[in-house]
Amino acid sequence: MASQFLSNVAALLQPGGIFFGLLPDSSTLWYKQQRAIDAAKAAVGSGGAGATRPVIRSSLYSIVFENPTPFEDSKAVFDLRFAFKSADPSSLPAKSLLVHFPTLIRLAEAAGLRLIDIINLETLYNDTRRCVCWPTSVPPPCTSTPTLAATPLRHQQQQRVQVPPAAWRVT
Repeated sequence: MASQFLSNVAALLQPGGIFFGLLPDSSTLWYKQQRAIDAAKAAVGSGGAGATRPVIRSSLYSIVFENPTPFEDSKAVFDLRFAFKSADPSSLPAKSLLVHFPTLIRLAEAAGLRLIDIINLETLYNDTRRCVCWPTSVPPPCTSTPTLAATPLRHQQQQRVQVPPAAWRVT
C-alpha cells in the first residue's frame, strides 16, 4: 500500500515538483511507548492497578497504541496503529499508523523520489514563526532559513520568505 501510494505521487508530480508531508516522529513515539510500557509493568509489580494500554501523555495530547505492546508483537513495519487525541475535550481521537522512516525513505527512492529535507515540526515552527505577517504588527525580519512562505492576514501586503525544498523531489 505504501509503495503504491509513493508510486502514484511520483507519477503525478512534474519533474522538479515537491511532495511535502507531515509524519509523527516514529523514533520519539517508540521511545516514549517503551517508557510507558516499563512504567505500567513497574506499577503492576509494585501492587498498583496496571493499565491495560500504556498511554503516552503530555499537557497537549495523549497517544494510545491499539496493541498494548506494539513493538514486541508487530512484524509489519507500517502496521503499528495508534490513536492520537488532543487535550481539547471536544476532540475525537485520530487513528493513524506509525511510519518507520528509514523504510519510507527506501520506498520513496524506489518510486523515483529523492529525499531533500527532514525537519522537526517544532524546529520548523520556531524557525518560521517570526517570518509570518501578523495582524497587529510586523515582526522583525527572519534570521533563519525558513521553509514556508508567509501568508498575509487582514489584506496586508504579503511578505515573502525564501523557500528551500522541503521533502521529496522527482528525479
